[in-house]
Amino acid sequence: MIPPVVSKVSFRPAPELDQRDGLLGWVLCVIDRYQVDGITVRRQLDQRLAVVYPSSRGRGGEFHPIFLPIDASDRLAIGEQILAHLGKAGHL
Repeated sequence: MIPPVVSKVSFRPAPELDQRDGLLGWVLCVIDRYQVDGITVRRQLDQRLAVVYPSSRGRGGEFHPIFLPIDASDRLAIGEQILAHLGKAGHL
């Protein structure tokens, strides 16, 4: 299976106060032929970087994914490519 390709990555940094709590910013990118906005980049407590896909919250407080690759290897490949793009651009 061919992994998805991430391109045209842009980054909007979070306010400094949010960055102290681990929210680094938001990504807009193209994944294959689809534009995806609202991907979040966070620094976890153990200092690892995490890519979190956009979701909405229902009336009961539950989260519903807006975009979520079904295959775990695709999720990993997309996250790695996003972080690589951001690293090369000096955002991380």
